[in-house]
Amino acid sequence: MQKTLKRIIILLVVAALIGGLAYYVKSRPAIQYEQGLYPVNPELAGETIIQTDYVRYVGKDGQNAFILLKDTLNNNIVVKEYDFGVFVESIGGNKPDANHFWKLYYNGKEAQVASDKLVTKKGDVLEWVVEKINK
Repeated sequence: MQKTLKRIIILLVVAALIGGLAYYVKSRPAIQYEQGLYPVNPELAGETIIQTDYVRYVGKDGQNAFILLKDTLNNNIVVKEYDFGVFVESIGGNKPDANHFWKLYYNGKEAQVASDKLVTKKGDVLEWVVEKINK
């Protein structure tokens, strides 16, 4: 009887660990984007993706992220210029509402400068994601 009870407990613990791991892996990208740590998938790094709330493209030696975005979207972007650089308002006709904005990630981390100031290298991964404004 005790052996059977131990086996049942072990099976339940293993099942809980597997379920927890599956949940973690499935929910991981959304959590990491909020923290600015979204990992680059090396298998897809060179692939250009254009969606309504997500754009990914690769860097080129000596070119800035803004020019590459314009080239990728055939100039279908709307921007405002500020002293710190260009602020992207709309990509591909998608202008987020007042509570969201287009955020730039550079090699999986939140960009620290405006897109027109971010000089890229071949193989860099640039991602634009619609995110909620933290007030």
